[in-house]
Amino acid sequence: MISTNISGVYFVNLTPHAIVVNTAKSPVAIPPSGELARVKQEFVNVGDDGDFIKTVTSEFGEVEGLPAPQKDTVFIVSSIVASATDRTDIAIPNTADAVRDEQGRIQSVRSLIVRKDIFAETREYRIL
Repeated sequence: MISTNISGVYFVNLTPHAIVVNTAKSPVAIPPSGELARVKQEFVNVGDDGDFIKTVTSEFGEVEGLPAPQKDTVFIVSSIVASATDRTDIAIPNTADAVRDEQGRIQSVRSLIVRKDIFAETREYRIL
């Protein structure tokens, strides 16, 4: 599993996209680890009369592909995965405050979102 060591903390990117985080010094690229964390999802058909758009509901299940906690390691996951677990060793790219190109594509993020209770633990995640 690929990880990126930043100031003694390992960041493992469990998304399919490289994550670039802007820091006070320079941008840090966190490549995909090669493993994906996902939430199992099932779709239930609720409407399809042929002339309109098919409509479904979505039911989320268990998290898949999230490794067991590891010392000094933060797993970068999607917001859907984060909402489906109570783990404190995860972070989400803050796409609401992203740097975008002229076409609106995300180039980097300015921060990672973590749970409030992560700072109650003995370690802090400082990448600035």
